[in-house]
Amino acid sequence: MFDINVRAPLFLIKAVVLHLRKPGRIINVPSIGSRAGPPNLSVYATSKAAVEGLTRSLAHELGDEGHTVGCVSPQPVESDVLENLPEESRDYVLKGTAVEHRVRTANDIAQVVCWIASEDSKWISGQTISASGGFVML
Repeated sequence: MFDINVRAPLFLIKAVVLHLRKPGRIINVPSIGSRAGPPNLSVYATSKAAVEGLTRSLAHELGDEGHTVGCVSPQPVESDVLENLPEESRDYVLKGTAVEHRVRTANDIAQVVCWIASEDSKWISGQTISASGGFVML
């Protein structure tokens, strides 16, 4: 799990940063699992929290080059995986989501990522934006 969730983003960023035009934007997408601490998912939650730590460190390391590094942490999105969750788990997510008590769509998350990638967010670096409809409030 750490190979996919932590090492892969690290190696990808190290390879891409050599070719990144200034000012570049690096956006990691961990999950609210790093903050929500879901039961029976401690390794998963830890791997996602590691991505947040990586993001903060890289924000310092790459800031001199004019690059920003951030995280967008979504709640589960509508997908086959979510459909296969036990009903009580799905209900927990829906009831805990402050906005409209619904699960996000991939488009909901994409809009936040696009904003972080835009010029409008040039002063945001090292931050984790919770795209969870209020399920997790950072």
